[in-house]
Amino acid sequence: MLSLWIISAILFAHEFWILPQKWFVEVGQPVLVQVRVGENFTGEPWEAGASRVIRFFTVLKKTETNRLETLQKSGLDSLLVHFDQPGTHLVALATNSKFIELEAAKFDAYLQEDGLEHVRRLRSQAGKSNQPGRELYRREAASLVQVGGSPTAVFFEKLALNFRFYRNKTLY
Repeated sequence: MLSLWIISAILFAHEFWILPQKWFVEVGQPVLVQVRVGENFTGEPWEAGASRVIRFFTVLKKTETNRLETLQKSGLDSLLVHFDQPGTHLVALATNSKFIELEAAKFDAYLQEDGLEHVRRLRSQAGKSNQPGRELYRREAASLVQVGGSPTAVFFEKLALNFRFYRNKTLY
């Protein structure tokens, strides 16, 4: 049934990122981390709230540290992350899934703007072009913070595996 649209682009605020206050810090120095949304990496604070975040962690070499409790205590506005080991740390988060519904004309304009012509064709073929469009989306973001002067490898494959778990999770 074509009444439910699941597509990968995000409505309105297409970009979602983690913005550390500093990219280079010393061991033990706290870093203010902000979560931002916007267009062309000109954004504003993400106002959805910490309750939407299902994963918040850092990775150094092959070691992942769960930091979700830190986020839940401090919230997204004043999120301070402390690093107790030198190296290149990956800071990452993932949100839960959420539905958004738009009136037909706005949904069609969104699909057109983002080059999702195949979805527009499917909606047309199903006779749904004049009906509201729904999208199921989730957000994921990562950033790097260099702690101390010696860079280390960050294993992005590990990050992809962590996020893949949520992509394959049944939501119903």
